[in-house]
Amino acid sequence: MVTVRADTVEAFQRLRADLCLLGVCSLHPDVGTSNIHYEEALVQRALIACSGEVVALASSEKLGTASPYVIGPLSDLNLIITDQGISEDGLTPDP
Repeated sequence: MVTVRADTVEAFQRLRADLCLLGVCSLHPDVGTSNIHYEEALVQRALIACSGEVVALASSEKLGTASPYVIGPLSDLNLIITDQGISEDGLTPDP
């Protein structure tokens, strides 16, 4: 289940979380994290802003992809958790 709309964003703006586990639709080295739904992207931005640490949860097929609505840069993330479907080369950032 997903909660969206302006009142959801406003509620998160009044919250302080130690940790945010963020499910993302896409994770790209240049674009950053992104979502296929506009309102979900707005809620995810609010969650990132109110969290001390942000962990992205992304299956390997989502890595290297970009969706229409940008959530934020990869620098917003403290950690990325994915499955074993990615090679070690796929985890190394470009110089």
